[in-house]
Amino acid sequence: MRHLTDSERLRRVDAKVTHQRLLLGLERLWHAAQLPLLVAGIAFALVASGLLLELPQLAQASLLAAGALAFLAALVPLARLHWPTVRDAMRHVEQHQAIDHRRLSSVKDEVAAELVHPTVDALWDEHKRRLLAGLDRLKLKWPRSHWREFDPRALRVAVVMACVAAFFLGPNDLASNLRESARLAPEKPAIPLMLDAWLKPPVYTGRPPVLLTNPQLQEKLASGAGIEIPEGATFTMRLAGASEPTVAFMASDGLTPLSDVNATTASRETAFTAEAKISRPLTIVVSDGGKALAHWPITTIPDQPPALQFMEKPSGDTRGNLTFKWKAADDYGLKKLSAALDLADEQEGGMGFESNGVFLYDPPELKTVLKRGNAREETGTSRFDLASHPWAGLMVNLSLTVTDGAGQTAAAKPETFKMPERVFVKPLPRALIEQRKQLILFPERAIHVGKLIDTMALYPKGLVEQSAPIVAMGAIASRLRNVKGYDDIKLAVGELWELAVALEDGALADAKAELQALKDELEKALKEGAPPERIAELMKRLREAMNRYLDAMREEAERRMQQGDLQPQDRQQQGREITREDLEKMFDALEELSKGGANDLAQQLLEELNQLLQNLEPGQNRQGADGQGDMDQMMQGLGDLMRRQQRLMDETQRMPGQDGDHQNGEQFGQGGQGSDGQDPNGSGDLSERQKELRRMLDQLRGRSQGQMPDELGEAGEDMDSAADALRDSDREGALEQQGEALDKLRKGARELAERLREQGQGEAEGQARDGEGRGGEEDPLGRPRATRNPDDGPREDMVPSERSLQRAREILETLRSKANERGLSDSEKAYIDRLLRGLF
Repeated sequence: MRHLTDSERLRRVDAKVTHQRLLLGLERLWHAAQLPLLVAGIAFALVASGLLLELPQLAQASLLAAGALAFLAALVPLARLHWPTVRDAMRHVEQHQAIDHRRLSSVKDEVAAELVHPTVDALWDEHKRRLLAGLDRLKLKWPRSHWREFDPRALRVAVVMACVAAFFLGPNDLASNLRESARLAPEKPAIPLMLDAWLKPPVYTGRPPVLLTNPQLQEKLASGAGIEIPEGATFTMRLAGASEPTVAFMASDGLTPLSDVNATTASRETAFTAEAKISRPLTIVVSDGGKALAHWPITTIPDQPPALQFMEKPSGDTRGNLTFKWKAADDYGLKKLSAALDLADEQEGGMGFESNGVFLYDPPELKTVLKRGNAREETGTSRFDLASHPWAGLMVNLSLTVTDGAGQTAAAKPETFKMPERVFVKPLPRALIEQRKQLILFPERAIHVGKLIDTMALYPKGLVEQSAPIVAMGAIASRLRNVKGYDDIKLAVGELWELAVALEDGALADAKAELQALKDELEKALKEGAPPERIAELMKRLREAMNRYLDAMREEAERRMQQGDLQPQDRQQQGREITREDLEKMFDALEELSKGGANDLAQQLLEELNQLLQNLEPGQNRQGADGQGDMDQMMQGLGDLMRRQQRLMDETQRMPGQDGDHQNGEQFGQGGQGSDGQDPNGSGDLSERQKELRRMLDQLRGRSQGQMPDELGEAGEDMDSAADALRDSDREGALEQQGEALDKLRKGARELAERLREQGQGEAEGQARDGEGRGGEEDPLGRPRATRNPDDGPREDMVPSERSLQRAREILETLRSKANERGLSDSEKAYIDRLLRGLF
C-alpha cells in the first residue's frame, strides 16, 4: 500500500473541510428558513383552499396585511445569516469527532515571520506531518434539522397536511386563487360584445318601439325586406365591449354619408351610446374598428296632415244656440280642435257697417273638446249658447281648425251664416232687445236709446208685475243719458240683456246664471289644482244649483203650458230625453273623477254636462212622464233581455267543464247563483233560466205584431239549444249557443233601432243603446265595442273602475305623507309638489 505524501494529505483535508463548510452553511440556512416556511405554508393553505376568498373584502385585506408582516418578520434570521468560514468548518469537525488540541484547525497555522529560521522551519514541518498523519480518517458531520427544538408541538405536520389537502381538494386552480387573493378590488369582468338598438316612434302615433336586434327582424332583413317607421322616430343604440365603436347614417344606397342627421353620441367606460331622430329614409351602419356589426335599412312613413270639414251648414235655434257638425281625421290621432267666429264683410243690409260700434266687442269664445283623445277619426256636434253675445243676429264667419299630435294643423272651409239670436215672446223684453241692438250698432245714439227706455217705463201696466224691473230700466236709462264713454255703453248692453232675460224667463234666468257661475268656478278650481275640500264644496253647491235650475225649468214649462206657449208637438221635437236621474249620474261620475285626481277627465265631463244643461228647454224633462210608444217599450225589454242573457253566460262560464264532475255541475246549476251568492232572477237551475229568457223573447215578439227582425227568431232557436246543453252539463256547447244568441240579439236590436231612426224616433235608439249594457257597449269578454254613437251623451265607462280610483287615492295619500316628512332636500320637495299639482 502506497503511502500518501504530505501534500496529498493536505489536499484531502482541504476537500473535506470545504464539504463540511457547505454542509454547515446548509444547516444554518435551513434553520433560518423554518419560520418563513411555516408562515408561507399557512398562507398557502388559506389561499389554495379558497377560505380567504370567502371572507369579506375588509377581513381579506386585513389577513393579507397580517400575513405579509409575519412573513417579513420571519425573514429576519435569513437576513442575519452568515456563511461559515473555513475555520468555522474545521472547528465544527473538531467538535463532532472530538479532535483534541485543535489538530485540524492547526493545519492552517503558519510560523510568525519574525521566527523564520531553518531549524524552526524544519521543526514546524515535522509538526504538521504529525498533525496530518492523524487526520487520514477525518469524517464529515451532516446537517441537523433543529425542527424538534423550533417546533416542539409539531405544528409543521398540520400545516403540511393542510397544504396537501388544499392543493388537491381546493376550488378552481392554484394560479387563479393566488390572483384573486392578491387582488384587493374585484376584478372587472371582461365585457362581451353586446349591441342593443331600437326605434321609438313618436308618442302620438301609438305604435310600439321596434327592437332592431330582434332575431325575427334579422330574418326579415335577410329576406330583403326593410324597416318601416313613422317619421320623427328616435333611434337609440347601446354598444358594449367594442374597442373602436362607430355609427354612420348613410343614404338609402348605403354608400353616401348623410350630413343632415343630428346624432348625439357618448363613449363611457362600459358602453358606447348614440341617439338620433329619423326624419328621412336612410341606412344605419354600426361598426367596431372597421368591422360592420349591424346594417339596418329604414324607410320612413310620412305624417300626413289632418283633414277637417263641416258635415252641414251651422244652424241655430230660437234660444240663440249655435250648432254645427264636423268630421275630423288624421293618420295617427287628433289632439286639439278649435273654433273661432269673426264678423263677415257682407251683412244682410249690404257690405260693412254704418258705425264701428259692433267692433267694440270681442268675438265669442268657442270651447271645443274632442270626445276621444288621440282618435284617428271623429265626428261630433258642437253646441254653444251665443244668445247674449252682441253679435247675435249678424252675419259671421265660422273657422274650424284641428291639430294632430305632430303639431300639424288643418282648417275647414269657413262657413258664413247668420249668428243665432234668441227670440223673445213678451212685448217688453222684445222692445228692450231692439233698443239693445241699436245701442250695439250705433253707440252714438246712446242718449236717444236712454230716452226710449224711459218712455217704456211710463206705461208698465200689463207688461211688468213687479217694481224691480222698472227701477232697473230707470238706472239703465240714466246711465245712457249721462254716458261718458264706450265702457258705459258696453255695461248698459250687458244690463239690458240681463233685464230682458229676467222679464222673459222669470226665476229660470236667475237659476241658470247661478248654475253657469258655479260651473265656471268649479272648472277654474280643477284647472288650478284646488284642494279636495274646495272641490267637494263646489260640487255640492253645483248639484244644489242644478236641482234649483231643473225645478225652475219645470215651473216655467207648466206656466207655458197654461199659457199655450208650449205645445205637445214642440216637446216631441226636443230630441233625446235628459232626465234628472241622468244628470245625477253624471254628477256622481264627476265627483268620483275629482276624488281620484283625474282632473282632465273631470273637466271633459263637466263640459259635456254644461252643454246638456245649456241645451235643455222647458218641458224637455217631462218627456219621460208622457210615456213612450210600444216600440220604445220593446227596446227597453230587449235591452233587459240582453243583460240577463249576458249574466247567464257569465255564470255558465264558471260551470265545471265536460272533463270535470257532472255532479258538481248539477249542484252549481241548482239555485243559479251569481258571483254575489244570490239568484238575480229568482229562477231555478241554469237550464230553466235559459228557457225563461226564451219565453221573454217570445213575449216581446208577440207584442211586436210581426215588426221584429228575423235575427231575434234565430236567437230564440239558439237559446233552446243552449238550454238543452245546460241540461246535459255541456258547458262548451252551452257557451257557444249562448254567444250566438247574444250576438243575434244585438244585431236585431241594431236593426230595430235603425227602423226607429228612420221613423224619427231617435229617443228609442238611444234607449236601445243604453239597454244593451254589457251586451251593447262591451263584447262577452268585457271589451268596449265601436258601435256607440258619440252624440248619445256621456259614456258609462268614463269613470275609472273602483280599483283604479282606490289606487289613485293611495298614491295621493302617499305623496301627501311624503311631502310632510322632515329632512327632504329642496329637489325632492319640488318634485313631490309638481306631482301633487299634476294629480290635482
